[in-house]
Amino acid sequence: MTFATGTTAHTPWGEAVASAAPGWLVLRASWAELEPVRGEYDEGVIERGRAALLAGRRKGVEPVVCCHSGALPDWQIAREGWLDPDVGAGWGALQLWAAEHYG
Repeated sequence: MTFATGTTAHTPWGEAVASAAPGWLVLRASWAELEPVRGEYDEGVIERGRAALLAGRRKGVEPVVCCHSGALPDWQIAREGWLDPDVGAGWGALQLWAAEHYG
């Protein structure tokens, strides 16, 4: 499905989808919100996200999820943030997890 018009959401996913017109909609996901504890993902965030994605699809909105670095989790900050030599492994695990749960 390809749409020529779209927007980027600056509100919670559910609100953004509810007010979006048909087209694409970029939804931003925060690493800190999704994985507040290393290796543990917030099930409430997951379910709200999944519900918003499904609602968007039903009303003709093509959701595009962007995992941005906006807020590093506290556990990653404690490991020297982006300077941690192992940060890529954590970031990569998040991307794989997101693809499995939202893809």
